[in-house]
Amino acid sequence: MGLREFLLGAYAPLYETYRRLRRPERRGSLRILLLHHLPAEYHEKFGALLDLVADQWGIVSPDEAASFIDGRSDWEGPRFVLSFDDAFSTDMDVATEVLGPRGIKAVFFICPKFIGLGGAEMREFIINNIFAGNTDITGGLRAMGWDDIRHLRDNGHTIGSHGMSHARLSELEGGDRLKAEVLGSAEAIEEKLGSEVQWFAYPFGDAESIGPKAYSMVRERYRYCCTGLRGSNSPGSVKHYLDRDTIRLSDSGTHYLYRDSIQLSDPARHLWMMITGGLDFMYSSKMAELKRRTRVE
Repeated sequence: MGLREFLLGAYAPLYETYRRLRRPERRGSLRILLLHHLPAEYHEKFGALLDLVADQWGIVSPDEAASFIDGRSDWEGPRFVLSFDDAFSTDMDVATEVLGPRGIKAVFFICPKFIGLGGAEMREFIINNIFAGNTDITGGLRAMGWDDIRHLRDNGHTIGSHGMSHARLSELEGGDRLKAEVLGSAEAIEEKLGSEVQWFAYPFGDAESIGPKAYSMVRERYRYCCTGLRGSNSPGSVKHYLDRDTIRLSDSGTHYLYRDSIQLSDPARHLWMMITGGLDFMYSSKMAELKRRTRVE
């Protein structure tokens, strides 16, 4: 057992006791689940988790989530929406075999330069761009093609940008490369699909991976910007933080959104703790750092 598993195992029962004692959440909120490559052996476990979440709180579509974030609709308690990053071919399998039968729609964040790659070129992209130089990648990782992306769109899913080539935006503070990653990626998707791109998730998702110039471009081009920081999202006012949740970044209406990254290899008890906010307290300092780096006043 690693240190991470040991600490989560020790904390989980304490958090469960706290959840039983606290009052049920009445204020409307939105949690965005973040997933990546999900092999077939986890489909059953993922489906069971979705059924439990849907029964306990409810799963909404990206359009319903957007309406809530914008303040055009409301609900009581938490709701969940799904998002998938990177555009691995397993996303298509999940959409068909797990989401489809349940009528669940999700946001799929894609990198146009990754779509359709194969062989050595694909492997090099995964190692250098997605895994940031880590060569210890598992077999079975494949990129989706544009026909797959169109199929997702035609079946009611939302397609967002994850940057042109999954570059760390904080390392590209200026120049044509940054414009290509932030602006060019949306243009490429819209050209291929013929539909507007409003959602953006910057690669790596931590407070250190986006800077002020990238942030400025994102807020001018997109309506919703997703991080990889855990937290609960609520409709926000201009330049205002609400309980470490959603931030509306500008008068144009762009929102910074928080997402809960989950790994289906974790025990069910740990997954439940993560998606119900058990680790949110660990990210308050990261939110402050994100605010500082992107100069939100």
